[in-house]
Amino acid sequence: ECGLGRLCMSLLAVLTSDVGASLKSAPSLHAPLLRVLLDVPWLMIVQSGWPLFGLLAQMHLHGHASSSSLVGRQAEYFAALSTGLSEGQANKLASVGASFFEQTSGGGDEDDSMPLLCALASQLLGDGMRGADEAQ
Repeated sequence: ECGLGRLCMSLLAVLTSDVGASLKSAPSLHAPLLRVLLDVPWLMIVQSGWPLFGLLAQMHLHGHASSSSLVGRQAEYFAALSTGLSEGQANKLASVGASFFEQTSGGGDEDDSMPLLCALASQLLGDGMRGADEAQ
């Protein structure tokens, strides 16, 4: 069996259910999701082809229906993130994330923490991480 596939299918079921598309409504997924996010290298998750991060992003957007309220740097970052994900370019995601992270590091006026967390996580997809991974 494919544990990552089962997790993605379970997340998809939660996302499409009438319960509210929230992980709060599915406590049985908490432990497996944390195990995958903490124990599996994120580059391997991306390369597996399973849309784990896309499903989590959709859950975030569904839970924050007012995500259209993102303006300025956050909106630009999410547009660039979407483009990078659709093109499957890990290096582009890492560079766009680094740029956003540098622009944001000086100010604390951001209302939503998700763009900053995405930018930080995207650094795991850069050349430095890939090089270290291939060396092993």
